[in-house]
Amino acid sequence: DLGSITYTIPSEYADIATVDANGKITAVGEGTAKMQVVAKVGDKKFTTLKEAVDYAIANGGTVELISNVELTEAITIPAGATVTLDLNGNDITAPINVIINNGTLTINDTVGNGNVYTTDVSAQGRATIVNYGTITINGGWYGDSNNDTTDRNAINRGNAIKNSGTAIINGGYFTNVSNQFIGTDAYA
Repeated sequence: DLGSITYTIPSEYADIATVDANGKITAVGEGTAKMQVVAKVGDKKFTTLKEAVDYAIANGGTVELISNVELTEAITIPAGATVTLDLNGNDITAPINVIINNGTLTINDTVGNGNVYTTDVSAQGRATIVNYGTITINGGWYGDSNNDTTDRNAINRGNAIKNSGTAIINGGYFTNVSNQFIGTDAYA
């Protein structure tokens, strides 16, 4: 039972299927449009992480990942918003920044081994999480796809957190180039 699902048809499938304001999916051409549920808030399921986060901001609840998520741009938590995200053992990746937090964000990983990392390891200025608000991290792996703590030489280093706000770290693993302050920003 998939329950209530919010669908978004990616633009590359617009010539195959459309979704109207009521959630009705209509085939408009031949082909296959892949729609995968990636997150849920309570019993409501979503095909994009952005929609799940937007729903949680408006209605409350924890965004729980159901599968790995590959973003093309960062998820942004606006000022004044409160979001709880459970990696649930899944990964979130993006080319440069994965999450930009301006509000209050709590990240849990109730299953373990969930990763949040950038995929463009050569990009300067990248950080898995950019924090201007308040963030609490209770678990997960940040900054790198390699979560083998015994093999530090094989890590594709990337800044895990760029912090210009308040960061409370209760758990998790972090890979980085260096721990440093640049201006008022702390990198870890």
